[in-house]
Amino acid sequence: MSATTSRRKAAQVRRSILWTALAKLGAKEADRNLLDDGIDHRVNFLIDASVDGEPIEEARFGRLTIGHPQTTHRSTAPNMPQLVGVLLEKLNKPTREKLLDELPRLFLADGLPDPGPELVGQAEKLLKQLRSKTTATSRGQVVFGEQTPAEFAEGA
Repeated sequence: MSATTSRRKAAQVRRSILWTALAKLGAKEADRNLLDDGIDHRVNFLIDASVDGEPIEEARFGRLTIGHPQTTHRSTAPNMPQLVGVLLEKLNKPTREKLLDELPRLFLADGLPDPGPELVGQAEKLLKQLRSKTTATSRGQVVFGEQTPAEFAEGA
């Protein structure tokens, strides 16, 4: 490795250290609840820092965009162990014990046995009926779109 390559690599490592420190600090200092949804902010800043005594100076320009809240719809399947437990509860003890003994062996040997299309269809219908649907709203995404100094000066 040449001396130039070595210096370039060391500078990249120092920049990475700086940005890691800023990211950690930013995670503690930023409060998304203070940012109004749907707003853009023009942001420029100068970093005048040093890492291990070596100076680093960087200027950044861009637009911080605060997104609008997003509504998502989710469908959740029932808790399978609980559902199987409810079904097992409906069987008499000898039938339940036989099923609990046979089913794992059959599955390991050949996979699940085929109960036939009618029972599979009924099971699919039941599982669809047991799905719960929820709606959740999440905060809008925050994005920093970096710009060149010229773009920033134009107000783009």
